[in-house]
Amino acid sequence: MKKLRNLIDLLSEADIEAIHSSFYRKSDKVATLFQLLIDGMTNEEIREHLQISLNAYTTLGSRLNNKIQNHLVEISDSPKDDILKKLRSLDDLLFIEEPGIALVTLKKLERELIKYDLSNELTVVYKHLKRLHINKPDYFNYSKLYNRHVAYSLALDKAEDILSNYFKEYGFFYVMKDEERAVKLNALFEEMINVSALYQSHRMQVYKSAIEIMHRLHVNPVASKRDDRRPIESIFAEVDTIFAKYPQDSIYINLRLVFRAFQFEYYFYYLIIDKADDLQMELKPNIPQLLVHYENYGFSAQVLNGLLHLQLTGIKTSDPIILYRLPDDLSINGISDPSVVMIYVYNAMCKFYQREYGKAAKLLFELGNTVSFKEYYLLHAEIKCITALIKFYQKDLLLFTQNLASAKRLLRKLNKSSVPQLVAMIKLLGILVSKNDENRDERLLKQISIMENTGLSGYNPLSYLKLDHKSLISLIQ
Repeated sequence: MKKLRNLIDLLSEADIEAIHSSFYRKSDKVATLFQLLIDGMTNEEIREHLQISLNAYTTLGSRLNNKIQNHLVEISDSPKDDILKKLRSLDDLLFIEEPGIALVTLKKLERELIKYDLSNELTVVYKHLKRLHINKPDYFNYSKLYNRHVAYSLALDKAEDILSNYFKEYGFFYVMKDEERAVKLNALFEEMINVSALYQSHRMQVYKSAIEIMHRLHVNPVASKRDDRRPIESIFAEVDTIFAKYPQDSIYINLRLVFRAFQFEYYFYYLIIDKADDLQMELKPNIPQLLVHYENYGFSAQVLNGLLHLQLTGIKTSDPIILYRLPDDLSINGISDPSVVMIYVYNAMCKFYQREYGKAAKLLFELGNTVSFKEYYLLHAEIKCITALIKFYQKDLLLFTQNLASAKRLLRKLNKSSVPQLVAMIKLLGILVSKNDENRDERLLKQISIMENTGLSGYNPLSYLKLDHKSLISLIQ
């Protein structure tokens, strides 16, 4: 029933009105259940109101769920679906209709398919058009169009592969700090530029824009500042114009959400906090969908980084903090390791700030068994430090010592001068359990200051810690 409630929460007023009007009578128990769920009544209150058993309640919920799903399928039909139905009957058309009628139909389909940028389907139309003109001068023209769109279809497939491969590599670059991936990311970006330059295609433009925005923010920000580069705001405006021009394009309907996540990252990156804050409210209901379904079009889990930082702005660690929680039943099967890392760390920090230290530590332990950190020393060390801190809060000295020792071993494999935040955190943890309590306050404040004032880019779990030396001292005493 929880999933049904979540589904109802996503419905627009127009959807709710349409579903209400589809019931045969208002006294229908399914219709009544729909209204009671909208009104926010609990399961127990609804069962008492309808005077039904738990099994009957479950059956009603299943019927309502089917009703809503059918409505959503019906409204998802678009003029494009009608075009595709006509396309499937082309063979019959050529055998049954007069050549003149067939030609008019094919030309109409051509215009509509060009409008929706359906290259694969256009090759079918041009195949029939060239055959229809086998004995006419236009045969050569349609043969060229057919060959061109076959090539374009292959190029578009290539662009989609580049897009998904780019964000697969980007996740390892951004989260795992695998700097060597930058070479491949630069190569994929250049390849996308070259492929998209071959055709005047709005879809190619959208795919190129998705890569360009994130590449300029995080992979090659220096090149992004060149005077000859168009502003990133202009890229967003161009993509919005394309989306507005093709409002019923099924891919664009979904990609709007991806580009809203890109905009959120852009505002957060440049600390345009008001706009980032507005966008996070819009994105929150769609974050589970982003995490599970959109990895081929962007690194969706990145939204969790900005979201967590915004929620922690201005907080006091002396008070429990309630953060946005991901659904407990979120499925992470099949998503990339970097996304898994961000989801686990996000959930662990939510538990940490709610003072559920045992659950936070368990999540980080599960993460270590789910993802291999063998080659990613910095990220592994940061997670070990957070786990050690949690164990300090739990007064579990044995596991605290084990995790701190692991972090120190990992630090020896890194260049200390390049990771001042990690060095400061390890020193801070050492001060907490040091037998020397002389100037402990000052020493803690110094390390906290280093951590807070170290300018770091990308993903750094230690930056989620809002440390207060007084509360730490109170745990020692």
